[in-house]
This record gives sequence, structure tokens and C-alpha cells, in this order.
Amino acid sequence: MAYDTAHDVAPPGSDGLRLGFLMYPQAEHAQGRYDPLDPNRFKYTISAREI
Repeated sequence: MAYDTAHDVAPPGSDGLRLGFLMYPQAEHAQGRYDPLDPNRFKYTISAREI
């Protein structure tokens, strides 16, 4: 089983602070990052298909 060992991650195209680690999806708008733990303001779906 692999674990994420990255730290101080700079998302591509981001002007914000570096992330300490990646655990949840990240998104930004002009005023900054969305809170990935706020279900009313940040929603996403994950899908998969066999190729």
C-alpha cells in the first residue's frame, strides 16, 4: 500500500500558500481556497470506468 509522502505541495497555477499535505481535493477561486471540509460550498464527485 502506498502513502502520500509529499509535503509543502504547491498546486499548479496556485498563488496561495503551499499545502502541508494532500488528503482532500483542493479548489481555488479569486479570493483563495475553498474549504474542502465544507459540504455546502465545496462539492465534488469521483467516478471510475473500466478502460
